[in-house]
Amino acid sequence: NEPPTLAGSWLRYERSVEALGVDGGSLDELLAGPPADPAAAPAPPIVPIGDLQYDARAALDRAHGLRQQIAEAMANGGSADDVRDLIEEVLDLVALARAEA
Repeated sequence: NEPPTLAGSWLRYERSVEALGVDGGSLDELLAGPPADPAAAPAPPIVPIGDLQYDARAALDRAHGLRQQIAEAMANGGSADDVRDLIEEVLDLVALARAEA
């Protein structure tokens, strides 16, 4: 018996990912195998929608915080899509703050 090669190990990893239906899962996920009952997996806690909404002040604070993220994304060669998404979030937050005021 020869030890597995890197190429053989990678091929086995890819086959396991495909067979288990995980998206590039961790080695621990692959070694654990498929879940016994996917429906029995613990559900994430339900968060009331009110807890997810920003009031006017929080919306403006978040928009102000995004300024630094936009600057960093532009300085570090962030994609145009990433920068656009951040700018759209700022505009949405400002609109929300105006509607609340």
